[in-house]
Amino acid sequence: MQYLTDFLFRCLPSGLLVFLFIEANLTSKYNKYLQISAGIVVYYVIGLIGQYFNKNYNIASVDILFFFALLICYCIFFHRDSFGFKLFISILTILIMVASDLIFALVIFLLFPNLDFQIEHTTIPAYVAISVEYFLIGIISYVVYLIINKFRFGQSINKKALIFIFFPVSQFLILGVLAKVLMYNPELITAEIIMLVAVCVVVSVISDIFCYRGLIQNSQLHETKMRNEQLEYERNTQYRYYEKSATYSTK
Repeated sequence: MQYLTDFLFRCLPSGLLVFLFIEANLTSKYNKYLQISAGIVVYYVIGLIGQYFNKNYNIASVDILFFFALLICYCIFFHRDSFGFKLFISILTILIMVASDLIFALVIFLLFPNLDFQIEHTTIPAYVAISVEYFLIGIISYVVYLIINKFRFGQSINKKALIFIFFPVSQFLILGVLAKVLMYNPELITAEIIMLVAVCVVVSVISDIFCYRGLIQNSQLHETKMRNEQLEYERNTQYRYYEKSATYSTK
C-alpha cells in the first residue's frame, strides 16, 4: 500500500511534470505517450533504488544522480531535435526541478521544522506540502515553456548559453544533494544550517546573474569585433579593386 500511495501522490505527478515539459519542447521520436509512460516507470524505479541505498548504505544522493542521467538519455535518444537543443532542455529541466525542490524544502523547514518530508512518510500534511510544491513547479515550468517557445523553440541554441547553463546546474545540484542529506537526517537540521543554505542559494543566483551578464557583454563585444573585421576586409577589398581599376585606366 505504501508503494502505491508513493507512486500515485509523489512519482506520478512529479514524473508528469518532468516528461510533459520535455515533450512540450522537443519533437518525439516515437509515440510520446509511450515514451512518457516508460520514463515515469524508470523514474519510479530510480526512486526505489534511492530508498534502498539510503536505508542500507546511508547514501542519499544516488537517485538525484540517476535522475540527472535519465533526463539526458531520455532527451537525447527519444527525440529528433538537434543535439545541442536536446542537451539544453534536459539540463534546463533538471535545473528547474532541483532549484524548485531546494527552495521549497528550505521554506518548509523554516515554517514547519517538525514536518517529515521523506518519501516513505505518508501523512496528510506531507502530501499537502508535496501537492503545493508540484503546483508551483508546474507554474514555473509553464512560464519557462512560454519563454522557450517565444525566443528559442525552433532555433539553434547559442553554444555559449549552453555552456553557461552547466554553471548554475552544478551549483544547484550540489545544494540539492545537501538538501537531500538534510531531509533524510533531520537531526542535522538547525536554524544556522538552514540560514547558511539559504545564503548559498541567494549568492548562487546573484553570481549566475552577473556571470550571464558578463557572458552577454562578452558575446556582444565579440560580435562587434567580428563585424568590424568584416567591414575592414570589405573596405580593403574595395580599395584594392579601385586601385587596380585606376592602374588599368592610366595604361
